[in-house]
Order: sequence, then structure tokens, then C-alpha cells
Amino acid sequence: MEKIILLKKINKNTFDELNEINNFLITKNIDNFVLFTSYFHYLRASKIIKSNFPKLNVYYYQEENYESLTITGKLKDYSIMTYEAISLLYNRISGKF
Repeated sequence: MEKIILLKKINKNTFDELNEINNFLITKNIDNFVLFTSYFHYLRASKIIKSNFPKLNVYYYQEENYESLTITGKLKDYSIMTYEAISLLYNRISGKF
């Protein structure tokens, strides 16, 4: 039986969110799921899952990357990319992958 389950609890970081998802899936005896994430966030989420939750069978759906055409849009994209790079470094240093 296939279902769509929306988890509404918001955690403070990606690791905690994925840990919450993992615990939920275990309690419901679900062995695979689709993770909807952004193009920029995919790398960090996939590395955390692979390193910390290797038994999860995850299918990823990424929103498509697009090129911003305005200066404001480009600055926002650079801001997101910088945040993701710093987050990757932080997670690596803290041993999450």
C-alpha cells in the first residue's frame, strides 16, 4: 500500500530532521521513502543519510535548478550555496558524514 505522509514537525537542522524521519519510518515499518529537497540541499541530505542511516532506501526528488535572471535572485542563490557549503563543512567536522 502506498501512502503520502507529511511530517509537519520542524527540527533545527537536517540531521535531526532525518533522524526524526528514520525513527518514524521504523515505527511504521516503512523501508523506503521519497525525499523532496531542493537542488542546493540534496548533497548534504544524501551524505547524511548515506553515512548515518544506511538501511534507508531513499528516492530523491529535487526541485530543478534554474538560473536566476535578476541580481537579487543571483544573490539569493549565492547565499544559499554559501550556506550549504558551510553546512557541509560543519557536518563533516562534527562527524555526521
